[in-house]
Amino acid sequence: YQTLEGYISATGLDREDLCLGCVTGEYPTPLAQGMADEMKERFRKGYEAPGRIYELPSKQIS
Repeated sequence: YQTLEGYISATGLDREDLCLGCVTGEYPTPLAQGMADEMKERFRKGYEAPGRIYELPSKQIS
């Protein structure tokens, strides 16, 4: 396994230039954070997504 700092170092980029949301759960924008939080909550409740939330028509999300 790779540490987070090791992963960042391996990219050769600055931490501020990376989105680490999939690793840390902390997303760089309110919209992305909101979508991630919503899907985590739905997962906890047993919701099975028919696709990625950002690819679904809005009528399938609610």
